[in-house]
Amino acid sequence: MRFKFIFLAAMVGLIGNAHGAETRLDADCHLRAQGESSSFECGFRSREPKAVKRVELTANGDPLDGVSFQSFSDGDGKAAWLFLIDRSNPRRAATVRRSVELVEDLYARSNARNIMAVATFAGEMQVLISPGDPYADVAERLKDVRADGAATAFYFTALQAIDVLKGVDAERRALVIISDGKAEDTAYTHADVIKKVKETGVVIYGIGFAEKPSETVDLQQVERLASETGGPFVSAVGDAPLPASFLYDFTNYLTNGGSVSAPSDDISGEISLALKIAYDDGASSTSEEFSLYKEPSAPVVVTTDPPPPAPPLPLIGKIYKNFEDFWPQASDWAAQNSAVAWVLLAAVLLFLLSRSKSG
Repeated sequence: MRFKFIFLAAMVGLIGNAHGAETRLDADCHLRAQGESSSFECGFRSREPKAVKRVELTANGDPLDGVSFQSFSDGDGKAAWLFLIDRSNPRRAATVRRSVELVEDLYARSNARNIMAVATFAGEMQVLISPGDPYADVAERLKDVRADGAATAFYFTALQAIDVLKGVDAERRALVIISDGKAEDTAYTHADVIKKVKETGVVIYGIGFAEKPSETVDLQQVERLASETGGPFVSAVGDAPLPASFLYDFTNYLTNGGSVSAPSDDISGEISLALKIAYDDGASSTSEEFSLYKEPSAPVVVTTDPPPPAPPLPLIGKIYKNFEDFWPQASDWAAQNSAVAWVLLAAVLLFLLSRSKSG
């Protein structure tokens, strides 16, 4: 009965993950000015290597028109990985050799756009293959890696490795820590590494190898770094294999997602922008809301030339202006009909003179 319950619970979990499950998303959105126009720009990466089916940008809760998506894998951007192999403790000789073989396998799966490098660490870090070195002779260059370290400067060497990645010309960077998680640092801590990751944007992959089940608790050091920086974590005890899906999707954990843009010309003021992603497997992601502000466009002021000044009234118009109390616009009429106006004025004057004589 107990087995039946566990089986049913597992099936429910699988169905939930395949249909409508929420996948964690790392995204960043901003407003980009392009001459007189502007657009919303977002870059994103899923915590799981999923294929994007549909993207949507919303501003203040309303979907935007004209949204375009460019996947990272289809663009020109490069991605870089630095493998950091723990070579401490001579009793871990078989595990260290296994770590080297894993790196060789992952090198073989990479392509020209993948920049890879390899370093080992115990009490110090040693770079064996620098970023950008040719991929040829990888096995030859790693053949002498041995479990020969007496102490493990876990956090200190992680900080050193991030500094190496920081100088790599790539849009996305990942530190791949392959270790048993045992840390003997005294001057550096987990918090120091997280702080540096936030400053550089590096993602940490965690690959934990424990010699025996009782040592798996130490793998939490590696797992925490991966979880808090958005990277994957896998582990194995003894000679148990790593998940095949992790090896298959190794590069996709870093190179999934891409960039999204939409015109913002018709929106201004306080803007709450959010990114929504739907994946091929039915899962989805929604980013945090980004608070942006866009200056409202200046109102268009239409100017017209002032009307030309009216021509000065002729003398007859000025005379007739005196009659506008009982004859509106008399002056305008006189100006337009000056000959008639003069005759009319003369007739009125003659009439008035004749009346005064007869009286």
